[in-house]
Amino acid sequence: MLAAAGCGKTELIAKSVARSSGRQLVLTHTNAGVEAILRRLRHWGVGSQRAAVDTLDGWCLKYVSSYPALSGGVPYNIDGFIDWQGLRKPAYTAYKDG
Repeated sequence: MLAAAGCGKTELIAKSVARSSGRQLVLTHTNAGVEAILRRLRHWGVGSQRAAVDTLDGWCLKYVSSYPALSGGVPYNIDGFIDWQGLRKPAYTAYKDG
C-alpha cells in the first residue's frame, strides 16, 4: 500500500485484521510503525492471538534463525553484529527453497 502520512493506513490495517478470520501477519518498516499498529489493534480489541506484528527485518531475522539450513544462517558483519542490510537475501532463499 502506498499512501501519504495521516491518510488512515494504520486504521485500515487494524480494521482489516479485526474483521478477518484466523491469525494475520502484519509487517511494517519501523519499530514506531509496529507500536502504532499494535496500539490501533488493541483499540479494535484484537489481541496477539489474532495478529503478529513485526518489522520486515525483525521477521526476516526470526525466519532465517528458524531455518538456518535453508537460509545459510544469520549473516553477520565483520564486527560480529547482524548484517541487517544483508538479512533479506537469506530470508528469501529460505522461503524460495523451503
